[in-house]
Amino acid sequence: MLAFNYINKNGKLSDEDCFILYLYHELVNQNKGISKVDEDVYKEMFFFESLIKEYNQNRSNLGLRNFLNDWVKKNHGAYLDFMTNFIDKYPSKPVHWGDRVKSIYFNTKLEQGHQFEVYIDNQFKKMGLEIGLYYAKHEQYDKGESEKGIEIKFDNMWEKTGNIYIEYQEKVHKDSQNWVNSGILKADNTIYYLIGTRKKIWILRKSDLLDIFKNWLNDPTKKWNFKQIGTSKGFVIPITEADKITLTMAEVISEIKKKSRV
Repeated sequence: MLAFNYINKNGKLSDEDCFILYLYHELVNQNKGISKVDEDVYKEMFFFESLIKEYNQNRSNLGLRNFLNDWVKKNHGAYLDFMTNFIDKYPSKPVHWGDRVKSIYFNTKLEQGHQFEVYIDNQFKKMGLEIGLYYAKHEQYDKGESEKGIEIKFDNMWEKTGNIYIEYQEKVHKDSQNWVNSGILKADNTIYYLIGTRKKIWILRKSDLLDIFKNWLNDPTKKWNFKQIGTSKGFVIPITEADKITLTMAEVISEIKKKSRV
């Protein structure tokens, strides 16, 4: 039986949060007659703040509860499949806040980034460090991405290009004229930038990246390194160069724990 808990739009969505939002959207909002969770539909869905607000307003309705619980009883195997394979088959989902109009590209990148963050967070936990990912809007906007100052960026182009991409400005929609400082130029608590994919990661100090940015900015020989990709501005570093300055997870953990003892 579903718990019908209040879903915090400023928190991490649990496996049941994700399941019930999918079910609510498909059965109630879309009026679909489904007997399983469609893996492709789930992966392409965005859990907007408005959907969470609507669900929270209606979650106490007895008719709604009975309707969704009846579906779970009739399709218990589909429910177990989702809960058992959450993360691996049915990826964790972020909340898409309704504060700005965002492009599909922006939202898709947010999904990919979130799922990579969850994976990296679990890797650090296995090594004995809680990095404290931030999920609240005001925390991510004002503080950074994690309590320990680790910014996590998904970059799946490095195998094709031989480079990693470092963002310094962004805009939320392609038609917007307003660029805002982001990435390494954002004023937050970030100390380390962890970039890559599950196959390979680089952990670079923000101070090193700022030095590279400033040194390259007015260097005519480095102009080709600067790119605009969709709604993002940044520069690329060859992975052969990134390999020279990268840290291991163990080194980062050691540094963080050493600082916490000072």
